[in-house]
Amino acid sequence: MYLDRRNAMGKIKRRHKTLVQRAAAAFIDAVIFLPVSIACTALAGEGDPLSEYFEEGISVVLLTAYRVFMHGRFGWTVGKRASDLKVTLAGEEQGTIGYGRALLRELPSLLYGTLVMLLLSRAPVAVAGLPARSLTLEGIVIGLSFVDIGIAFFHPQRRALHDLVAGSVVLDVTKYRKWDPEYREVLQEAAERL
Repeated sequence: MYLDRRNAMGKIKRRHKTLVQRAAAAFIDAVIFLPVSIACTALAGEGDPLSEYFEEGISVVLLTAYRVFMHGRFGWTVGKRASDLKVTLAGEEQGTIGYGRALLRELPSLLYGTLVMLLLSRAPVAVAGLPARSLTLEGIVIGLSFVDIGIAFFHPQRRALHDLVAGSVVLDVTKYRKWDPEYREVLQEAAERL
């Protein structure tokens, strides 16, 4: 079911206003994952380009596995849970997206992460015939990352490219009380859904 871009008041619906919360969730997840990244760096050693690739690759695989498991099983990562966000199927407000869709949701990030890892690596590696330090390829990778996130600013449900690929949506699942300023807006949105 496709939801209208604006409600009767002319605003993006409250449950889709998640961009700031998503940034906070990403920060929390990064802080939680930092010890794993540091451990991978310590295991890699210094000077050997292959060990640096191995360390960065293991770090990317572990982060992707964490996100796929958490989104597939629970619908949130620890950061999203702390930010009162849940990833569900588009058009649904309950349930989870499952492991397959969670993996699809991570593919754009995995692609960007892999390309950035190769581009920013200390070892000179050619990617598709271009040197690793190619400004053209770096610009493309950075541009794709901005497109992925930038789509969310213009989509009515604040869905980024990775959400569109997986058929998912991130919802604000904050539980409001009668004295909260947003309570009246929440009641109005609930009445509109009935």
